[in-house]
Amino acid sequence: MYVTYSENAVVEKREHDVGASKHILFFDAEGAPVRAEIHGYSKAVEHEEQRAAQTVRTEFKAKPGATETLGELDWELSDCKTGEVLGKGSKTAQMSEVTLELLDAPDGRLVSTQFPLGEHFRFGLASPISTTPNISGFALQAVRDDEKTFCWDWFNVDSQTHATKIQESGELAIVIAGEASEWQIVRTELLTDVSIRVVHFGDGSDPTDPAWRIRIGKGSVVNWPRLVDGQLILP
Repeated sequence: MYVTYSENAVVEKREHDVGASKHILFFDAEGAPVRAEIHGYSKAVEHEEQRAAQTVRTEFKAKPGATETLGELDWELSDCKTGEVLGKGSKTAQMSEVTLELLDAPDGRLVSTQFPLGEHFRFGLASPISTTPNISGFALQAVRDDEKTFCWDWFNVDSQTHATKIQESGELAIVIAGEASEWQIVRTELLTDVSIRVVHFGDGSDPTDPAWRIRIGKGSVVNWPRLVDGQLILP
């Protein structure tokens, strides 16, 4: 799976083997992500010319006056160096807070959906838009709105109703829904606590050595909106 963030020139590449998967992250001169690649069982494609077409990014927000509730989360933010708990709480996610970004790339389409969590952090899900219900994986994410950060915690889909975090532990109950050729993850329910790792950009940080962790508690549920005719719709 490939996720393209920008057409900027790549100046740094970091590779990590995780079980049978290879994770490759590409960064530009400012430390911002250009592309993320998750390879299950095939060799990474090295040549940029094989994906030369431009990626189109489009942002969508809920219609004015949206009142739908997406779900409830328990969360706790910690500083990884000191172990200090920086914030925690219960979050009721609202449709009115959601930002959805659609990425159309030569190697596929993806939606990144986020909403504010607390302490300058946003929580979200990056789900491929698949031509069939057979989605192989997706990512949970958390980013700061006041610093350059990166987060990409990948889950393999074991069945149409279950997914497992490939680094560290974590299990989710999921719902895949769609129509025609547009299927995506539309619901996640945590069957265990899940730790989301957030790293700094531009300081050479290893993605497996985060600056912050956000623990999302067991039982937390989010219904993720789909994009239908330019509108955010709950499944």
